[in-house]
Amino acid sequence: MELIDSLTLHIGQLADQQHLILDSLRLNRAGKYSKLLIVVDPEIDQTRLAEIIQTPADTVAEASEAAVAGVSSDQIADLTRLISAYLDDADPIPGHYTLEVSSGGIGRQLTEDRHFALALGRTLNIVTSADGDITAELLGFDAGNLYLTHGGQALSIKRVDIVKAQEVPTF
Repeated sequence: MELIDSLTLHIGQLADQQHLILDSLRLNRAGKYSKLLIVVDPEIDQTRLAEIIQTPADTVAEASEAAVAGVSSDQIADLTRLISAYLDDADPIPGHYTLEVSSGGIGRQLTEDRHFALALGRTLNIVTSADGDITAELLGFDAGNLYLTHGGQALSIKRVDIVKAQEVPTF
């Protein structure tokens, strides 16, 4: 088994134990040093996800209320300790390395239903193949569309037209 496959399997199991989903795992090498980058999301009950998909909100406030809570710093710390113990015991990465565990955060590309469930009620920047850049608040989504509002205007964007979607910070 390849190193990345083995790490993904074992770290994915540790994330599952903490009710988290392993979103991505990257091992970047730079000479004799490496960095293991792990991104996790909260586990979302499929029934809850189906409810979110079936019922787009009418307002940003309603969408924010329906949003799935993100990963807490305590969850990140607990998972980091588990992963560190596994890596110390199994020693799968040769040489020196740095372990970095985080949630997806604002800068991540939104592609999965769980990403959009976490971003409900938040401002997104969306690049589409049809309309270019759009910045609007996410009210809901389904398999085919995102439902947004911008300046009181309702928008619907086909997911197949989305080139890139990211949450943007609002202050």
